[in-house]
Amino acid sequence: MKRILYTTVLLIALEFASTEIGNCQAWTSSKGTGSFSFSYINDFSNKDYFGQGENYIITPVDVPAPDGSIYPAGTKLDQFGEVRTQGAYFDFAYSFTDKIAITASIPYLAPKYTVSGDPTNAFFAPHRFPDGSIQLDDGHYHGSFADIGVRVRYNITSNPFFITPFIEYNGPSHDYLFYSHGIVGRHVNSVGIGSYFGDTLSFLPNVYVQGRYGLAFDEKILGISRKRSTMELETGYFFTEAARGFMILSAQITHGGLNAPYDFPIPVASDPLFFHHTQITRDNFLNIGFGGQYSLNNRVDFFGLVAHMITARNLHGLTYGLTFGMSYGFGGAPQRPCHC
Repeated sequence: MKRILYTTVLLIALEFASTEIGNCQAWTSSKGTGSFSFSYINDFSNKDYFGQGENYIITPVDVPAPDGSIYPAGTKLDQFGEVRTQGAYFDFAYSFTDKIAITASIPYLAPKYTVSGDPTNAFFAPHRFPDGSIQLDDGHYHGSFADIGVRVRYNITSNPFFITPFIEYNGPSHDYLFYSHGIVGRHVNSVGIGSYFGDTLSFLPNVYVQGRYGLAFDEKILGISRKRSTMELETGYFFTEAARGFMILSAQITHGGLNAPYDFPIPVASDPLFFHHTQITRDNFLNIGFGGQYSLNNRVDFFGLVAHMITARNLHGLTYGLTFGMSYGFGGAPQRPCHC
């Protein structure tokens, strides 16, 4: 068996999904084994995707331009500022039996929003709170712990391939702010179920494929309910027993929710729909990532990943995301995280 069969995985998904522990964990490790891991992330976004997949809006009314002139109604705007997020993920994994395993994760994130236009223009301005204050979108980093994620997996079979159902919970670690560009998460409790699938390929030596489908049920916000289908597909190649490369596609389709800017007629904090828009929008995305992992020895691994958002709806568009980290396995047959 290749090393992948004894690993658990952390995937940095994008935007607000990035606070949820990830993914592709079709294999469980031996009883009594586990791991600790630490990873550094650096994400950069400089575009927005709106409710029909477009990365611009057409102004419904006259709005001020950065040079003091007026954008007349019907003007196409596509400059919405930049979001740089740096932070760290802390992860723990443990196998209670050869078939039952738990994974827990919490990130510390520090986003910074830099406006690219007129700071008084509501369509691409720092978000102001009802009292007129700008608490996060002031051009500085604001760090905070984000959402806690806990997932329990149970492997039911390895024939004809590995099938491992799971149940998970993701929710805020504390009462952080959820209204601004530079937020660490959506501040929404969510419970999900689903299953992983995976196997090595006998007809392609050193190649493996694994994936998952999950359905998450978010708590209602303002009476609006949302469910999210989350999907991932990973394929990788072992160059040696200690080194491998991989590619990942990850996607989300939200069932329910509102579309921006069409369902938010006034982009100000006094409108409850806009104030809670990060929690109630119909967030869809398709991401791609490429990475690698190297096992220094039987317990220590190093990993890296670069990711890009191909398309989305109702989200900041990730131009690139960089992740680097290491893990330490413990127990008789260490369970080593890989970043995929």
